[in-house]
Amino acid sequence: MNKSSFSAVIVILGLLTVLSPTSFANVGRNAPKGMAFDSAGNLLVANPATGRIFKFTPDGSRSTFASGLTHPFGIAFDNTGNLFVAEMQPDQKGGVILKFTPDGKRSTFASGLVRPLFLAFDSAGNLFALDVKEGYEGTILKFAPDGGRSVFARSGLRQDDFVNDAGPVIDQAGNLFISDSGGGNTAILKFAPDGRHTTFFPGLGNPHPNVLGFDHTGNLYVALTVELTPEYTEISPDGKKDTFATGTDAIGMAFDKAGNLFVADDATGSILRFAPDGTKSEFAHEVASISPDEKWEYQRTTNELGPRIVKAGTNEVARELSCDMSTCGNPTLLWSPDSKRFAFYWGQGRTHQTALYQFSGEKWIMLKTPGDEDEIEKRVFAEEAAKLKRKGMSKKAGGSGCSGTRSNQTDGSTLARLSFTLRSRR
Repeated sequence: MNKSSFSAVIVILGLLTVLSPTSFANVGRNAPKGMAFDSAGNLLVANPATGRIFKFTPDGSRSTFASGLTHPFGIAFDNTGNLFVAEMQPDQKGGVILKFTPDGKRSTFASGLVRPLFLAFDSAGNLFALDVKEGYEGTILKFAPDGGRSVFARSGLRQDDFVNDAGPVIDQAGNLFISDSGGGNTAILKFAPDGRHTTFFPGLGNPHPNVLGFDHTGNLYVALTVELTPEYTEISPDGKKDTFATGTDAIGMAFDKAGNLFVADDATGSILRFAPDGTKSEFAHEVASISPDEKWEYQRTTNELGPRIVKAGTNEVARELSCDMSTCGNPTLLWSPDSKRFAFYWGQGRTHQTALYQFSGEKWIMLKTPGDEDEIEKRVFAEEAAKLKRKGMSKKAGGSGCSGTRSNQTDGSTLARLSFTLRSRR
């Protein structure tokens, strides 16, 4: 259910504060990133790919707040500092909402959900959650502080099912907002505290929103996914549009107390910070995956740096996978169970390339990169038979990432075979 390699537009409409991650259609590499600030100014980020909640201090230092999760999506803090996490299970059934105290103690706040995605609190401490059922019917559930559950709104209010939409988010007056992309023309719906709904903003066009969030001055931000033109567009309450920033595929966002906008950028795997005047800087590197032994991390970083392997918990580079993200497109990394090997796979359209790496002599070295699809299959399974002994390696480490490799016309089936091979090696 991954989305295509589209770009993001953030639209500012005109209201209050809270945030929401991206749509359920973006599960996979483009997984939604629940983001929220605690009262001390630390940024918490849900990372579905690693099953962790990462904590970033104001200077960008990263630590793990919670681990061992399955697929954490939306996150939200209550007014006493407890963190709530929407957690989906591997079978996409039996979803739960977890509660973490400020010191990290975990409990289950609610169970019996299907695919809980986005969370938001009102000022009274009620928790609202978007839950998507097996028939792709979305429901907004309301949980009282004591856990009491009720249905606040169901899908089908216009022509939509809440499946590919963003929200809920809640303003200071307690009104709830959610996008509605039914009928091919996205609108923002507004629900009063008593459940009555109106159309707050119609006519956003065809794209499905990724993110909703309020800044501290009352503007509602909407991140939309469109082709070719990544930009942040500001729409004032009277309908005037202006470009706020460009070039970021937002799949999560949050505002700090100073009014800076923090965005999880799917194109680079980085967390970006936008000052109120639109000035952009890189705040931190996100982790795309962690090796099974938790000694190595794969980071999809900025175009200038390229993807890389670092020692876990640091930015100490163990291997550059030098690759211009604009030409490599959608890079994927697969670890072997023993964390001694990985396959790095990238490409755009029907042109894909694969590089195989092994940890040897305290270094990550690149094996000779296969060419076309048949050669990939033959070489990978030949290496399996040889158990990746020196005979099957390139005589020199070779260039990193994209350089010195040959294109092959293939598709995801190559990656599937690599995945099977890596997992079967012991």
